Amino acid sequence: MEKFHAERLLVLADALENLVPAEHFNFQFIFRGKTATLFKQFRQKGDATCQSAGCAIGWCPVIFPKLFEYRDSRNGEIGLIGRTFNEPTQSFPAVREAFGLTRTEAHKLFEIYSYSGPARLVTKERVAARIRELVTSKGF
Repeated sequence: MEKFHAERLLVLADALENLVPAEHFNFQFIFRGKTATLFKQFRQKGDATCQSAGCAIGWCPVIFPKLFEYRDSRNGEIGLIGRTFNEPTQSFPAVREAFGLTRTEAHKLFEIYSYSGPARLVTKERVAARIRELVTSKGF
């Protein structure tokens, strides 16, 4: 397993709480809309007027532009820049590798079914809190 990257996870948690507008966070999908293009505009100009939304994984290319890229906008997948994966879903292997997470940890943080209640009630603050809990539990 890769080294656990507490600092990257904390940057993600901070960004979810302070950068991502609530109306552009949706835990029901990785990203939707013309997200790759519009999120890039958001990153470059801070323009939150687009109609796209994404979950914590979907925001990774905006928050970590040198690490992640948007791959398949139709299926809402991201990947690590310069990498390909043999697994059918690129997003979870990408976040596992980039943050140094086990499969269980990645699913606990980023999988909709690991949160209680309806997906529409999973807020960016709730995800950020769970990220901070994991970092703390690992002694960082």
